[in-house]
Amino acid sequence: MYLPTLALGVLAAGLLQGQTLTYQLAPSDGSRFALEVYKTVLMSGKKHVFVFDHFGGEAAFDPRKPAEAKIRFAVEADSVVCTDTWINDGSRKKVQDTARNQMMQADKYPQLSFVSSKAVPLGKEQYDVEGMLTIRDRTRPVRIQGRNGCTFSSSSERPGHVPRPDTMTGSCLNFSV
Repeated sequence: MYLPTLALGVLAAGLLQGQTLTYQLAPSDGSRFALEVYKTVLMSGKKHVFVFDHFGGEAAFDPRKPAEAKIRFAVEADSVVCTDTWINDGSRKKVQDTARNQMMQADKYPQLSFVSSKAVPLGKEQYDVEGMLTIRDRTRPVRIQGRNGCTFSSSSERPGHVPRPDTMTGSCLNFSV
């Protein structure tokens, strides 16, 4: 399971120096939060793409103290929409209902969340952001490589995957629910 793609048009923390800046992370035109689930065995090479309409959070960053950066982010599980184009409408609805009701159990666990615990400067406005990702009743540590100016890419990217400059991509391999 992959920590999805999220356009963060507001996170340009490196532009202002010397103060802690707080950003509200919320849906806006062109932004999305998507969960990509890669198929295995017979359907290897295919993936389900689930987009969430309701998400939000907060990021705080002081360029003088990058190790103190904090991110808190939550997604409403019930807002999931399957956007697969490789299956028919009936199958897409079935996949979406299964994801919402069985995999995420949205009625019992209404949010997916990420809370950072540590930011480690890597140089040239790049950071490792460590934290806990919770999906359903499972919380796992994850590490996301980040860069000022809206780009985040996972430290465990799929080979050949290059994220767009306005996206956040991370992966949580074998994050089973």
